[in-house]
Amino acid sequence: MNQRFKFKESYGKDLQQQYLDTESNSRLFFDTFFELCRKFNIQYSIATTQEKAFIDEVTESIYERKKAERDGKAPTYQQRV
Repeated sequence: MNQRFKFKESYGKDLQQQYLDTESNSRLFFDTFFELCRKFNIQYSIATTQEKAFIDEVTESIYERKKAERDGKAPTYQQRV
């Protein structure tokens, strides 16, 4: 029974870390997204298809770079062709 409790405890910590990582990544992504919309004066909800594609591409690129810098890794972003 004691071993079962330890499993649940460590499992809970893993889930908690996964949630915090996801929360941190979501925050970084949306902060980047809104920053770029302001910078380029684009209101995404009424943007043209071309403007949306631009914001999507630049946001993903910058997000991956910021995430890699934060985590001490090389960026993994690859441009879509």
